[in-house]
Amino acid sequence: MNGVFLFGILFGYVLFPSLFKGMIAKKIGLKPGSEIRELYTKVPFPIDFKMYLFNITNKDEVTNGGKPRVQEIGPYVFEEWKEKFDMSDNDEDDTLTFNMKNTFIFRPDLSKGLTGNEVITTVNSLIMGMALAVNVDKKPMLPLVSDAINGIFHNPKDAFWTGRVMDYLFDGIEIDCSSEEFAAKATCSIFATGEVKAVQPLREDFYKYSLFGAVNGSGIGIYKVFRGIKNYRDVGRVISFNDETEMSVWGGDECNQYKGTDSTIFPPGLKKEQGLWAYEPTICLSIGAHYERDSNYQGIPTIRMGLDFGDARKDEKLQCFCLDPPHDCPRPGTMNLFQCVGAPIVISMPHFYNADPSLLTKIASGLMPNETEHAVFIDFETITGSPVNAAKRLQFNLDVVPIPEVECMKNLPEVVMPLFWVEESAALNKTYVNILKYQLFLVLKIVKIIQWLSIIIGGAGTIFSAYMHFKIQNTTAVVPLKKVEGKTEDSPQTANGGAINIATLQKLNPAQLMNQNENNKIAKRTDNN
Repeated sequence: MNGVFLFGILFGYVLFPSLFKGMIAKKIGLKPGSEIRELYTKVPFPIDFKMYLFNITNKDEVTNGGKPRVQEIGPYVFEEWKEKFDMSDNDEDDTLTFNMKNTFIFRPDLSKGLTGNEVITTVNSLIMGMALAVNVDKKPMLPLVSDAINGIFHNPKDAFWTGRVMDYLFDGIEIDCSSEEFAAKATCSIFATGEVKAVQPLREDFYKYSLFGAVNGSGIGIYKVFRGIKNYRDVGRVISFNDETEMSVWGGDECNQYKGTDSTIFPPGLKKEQGLWAYEPTICLSIGAHYERDSNYQGIPTIRMGLDFGDARKDEKLQCFCLDPPHDCPRPGTMNLFQCVGAPIVISMPHFYNADPSLLTKIASGLMPNETEHAVFIDFETITGSPVNAAKRLQFNLDVVPIPEVECMKNLPEVVMPLFWVEESAALNKTYVNILKYQLFLVLKIVKIIQWLSIIIGGAGTIFSAYMHFKIQNTTAVVPLKKVEGKTEDSPQTANGGAINIATLQKLNPAQLMNQNENNKIAKRTDNN
């Protein structure tokens, strides 16, 4: 029984975990030709990508300093296909380099009747973007920017744009660069260099601007990551991006580090206190989700991870995101991307969920934050390192201020203007859930049963054996004696010749018993004489 008990302990806590880790290590490494490598190269199912836009319903009031009234329109549903290409292995340092692209396919059948032809009013991102960017750190150039805006956009009366949703998202808004004015030509020459990625050539002297048209199906950049063959805990961890081992965007090393993976794979065995990290090059951030609670997805035990941008004014670790810490810092629950994209773009969770309440007070109507629709969450299965159910939600806003040097912007209110928000979501389908439940967790349950049966049976047997051992040790064996009738030659006798009874024998100690024997011998010799 001791052996059974020891087997349960050793098998459950030493042998099986060691074997299981070895099995995981062999499966998770991004070895060429392996199944996991194939899945890593191209995700075999699309990510659900939803977009919600904010239609400004009172642009004239806003132009004159009024609070914006916004109307959320969406979701516009897309399939997002993730694929890596130009892959190259380095066996010596166990690394992999590749480029990655995201391809979006519009699904009007899933968009609740929305076709992309809806007309909305939103900020003119180029007019406001140029003026607000220069206003941050190059204010003396604002008169030049004002001339450029008038030349390219023909003396606009306001800084808003009205048009088709799909033009705004993918097809492009036309930009007229035919003006011969110096300021307009200087600005358009920047478009020609390709420095502004959202602006693409359309035809001679004309360009087009869109949010996603330029990035749809094109490479994001060159990643270098660990393959995890030598050390499975490093699988997918980003080492460098575009040959840089850290960013040079933010004001401190902590904020410039690459943390985590590219978000398409995570190492197994992560502890909940470690958090879940991924590097997002489009916003120059390593984003970390942190443990909130234990959860469950279709019978699979998981942990729920959530996202909070925090408050850089109070958290010293976040102050490298500030322009002038601790005074000029992002508002609580937001992140200012000016240092990344060169424009005062502010990201938050949708509807300013978990952000500074003052942001909501600057919007007249249209925002109603709630956890169910607007929080970021990941249900993460720690054994295999699988996000089984997740929704990543980010809202993009423009930090608007009045600019007296630009006619169409001189009376604008100070407001963080919501532009749109996106949701990337994925949930394991029934096929993959069954693989986890019946090929992994069933084995783990069987092992647990064997382990605990061995421990319980072995433990009970050990306790019973110990009980019997001590019982035998503590028990006095009594040898029954027959009553002797009369005197015999071999019977022990008393001094007066009588036989010793049992009660007397039990009361005698060894010394008394020896004296009694000597007296008996003397008496016997006397009788013989």
